[in-house]
Amino acid sequence: MIVWLASYPKSGNTWLRAILSTLIYSTDGKFKPQFLNKIFAFPAYTHFKNFTDNIDDINEVKKYWIKVQEKLNLDDDIKFIKTHHVNCEIDGYRFTNKKNTRAIIYLVRDPRNVVTSLSNYFGLKTEEAVKRISNPLAYKGETDVATIVGSWSQNYNSWKNSENLYLIKYEDLINNTQTEINKLFLFLKTKCNLNINSNINEIIASTSFEKLQNMENKKLLDLPVNNGKNFFYLGKKNKWENILDKESAKDIEKIFKIEMTELGYL
Repeated sequence: MIVWLASYPKSGNTWLRAILSTLIYSTDGKFKPQFLNKIFAFPAYTHFKNFTDNIDDINEVKKYWIKVQEKLNLDDDIKFIKTHHVNCEIDGYRFTNKKNTRAIIYLVRDPRNVVTSLSNYFGLKTEEAVKRISNPLAYKGETDVATIVGSWSQNYNSWKNSENLYLIKYEDLINNTQTEINKLFLFLKTKCNLNINSNINEIIASTSFEKLQNMENKKLLDLPVNNGKNFFYLGKKNKWENILDKESAKDIEKIFKIEMTELGYL
């Protein structure tokens, strides 16, 4: 059964993946770079290659979303999978279903900070980054398989009403790390019945932004490279108030007013 780690891109998914993988796979609470690969991405070529060659065609890929997950679940083990895909249905084909899903962890981040992170990592002008997070037809090709990311709000709304959902705000994880990890720990124990490492203090220390950024600088982490830009950018210092121009901030607040208000960002 799958536990999804879902989010819109540049929302802190990799940091949470480091925390989560250490909770699950570490015996001493210390993060190791190889843990990241234990929470793999979906959709990915590795999983679809035996089903179709047309991995860049969403109308072909959609036919195999569930079939691939059924194959992954043949061993009946709990597996953690990250995705930036919207939880959608196209022509009767669902991205996932109850039969294949044990639980969902959805990480959401203030879109004003998502824009500053996107702008830096992809070398986009601010207005281009705003257009990207507002595009309901946005695709992402990181895994070589057609992936519908959608807009920031579409991505969030597609997952937020799922059963067995644990919603975590990036800002809460930054500001109250121990509290949020403890809550995540309890959620996983309840939903997955796993033997989980409870050395929370060591997990926090070994997955700190500074530690992960240092590992990235030393090429110890298997992360996507984009024009030489660091995946771990500013961490707590990424405050949209100090980076984003007022006009762009107002545009984002207008576009996503409903969801931002719902989440307490406005």
